[in-house]
Amino acid sequence: MAWLASLGMPASADTLLVTNGAAHGIFLALASLVGPGDTVLCESLTDHGVIGSANVLGFTLKGLEIDEYGIHPEHFEEMCDSERISALVCTPTLNNPTVAMMPDSRRRAIARIAERYGVYVVEDDVYGPLPAKAATPIASLIPELSFYCTSMTKSVLTGLRIGYLTTPQAARAARGKRVAREQLDGHVADGRGRDALDRRRHGGASRAGSARTLGTTPGAASANARRLCGSPRIRKRCPRGCAFPSTGRRSGSCGNCAIATSR
Repeated sequence: MAWLASLGMPASADTLLVTNGAAHGIFLALASLVGPGDTVLCESLTDHGVIGSANVLGFTLKGLEIDEYGIHPEHFEEMCDSERISALVCTPTLNNPTVAMMPDSRRRAIARIAERYGVYVVEDDVYGPLPAKAATPIASLIPELSFYCTSMTKSVLTGLRIGYLTTPQAARAARGKRVAREQLDGHVADGRGRDALDRRRHGGASRAGSARTLGTTPGAASANARRLCGSPRIRKRCPRGCAFPSTGRRSGSCGNCAIATSR
């Protein structure tokens, strides 16, 4: 909780979940809010994980206009005024992939619009700890309408997949866990999981075939190396004493261990 407080997002035990990284937290937040037929807004350039969540949960994802400071509040308000918007997913601090840094005034404008139209905000603040001075989270301005997610993965240690999700209500987060479980169970029950596995296998077989065609498999690489041994351009053997000498008129690399050599 002290970590979140340092980022400007105070939390209590009954509104905080520890997650397996930020992506897990964002999925839980969306699973608790939306489903098939709902509309969710995001930056026009957004993280691939949000797109994946839309595919799994079945909601419609629409992009908002952005500039070097992130989302245009005017476009956000226009979308909220013209149709029913269930949630906004955004990364105000160092957006991925644009690295836009949203100023405080724009964050407050987005919070006011979300509050006026009753739109939930799912804030991805995974890069929040990186700036020397923490920016004001949108979620802190409208905590009753916001899910705030951050983690240690992008800022402290890549392999440390510990995330934090603050929620408007603990019961809502619990529902998010239930919905996520139902989604996974459904993938197994109706065969979607098996279909996805078959696509993975087909893709792997296709890539393996391409590798054989290009001669990048281990067996093909050895054959290529043996073929190069007979080349008149070979001038010097590998300094490691490999069976395959280097190639090239002035410099090259060993066909066996890739150690650079020169004439």
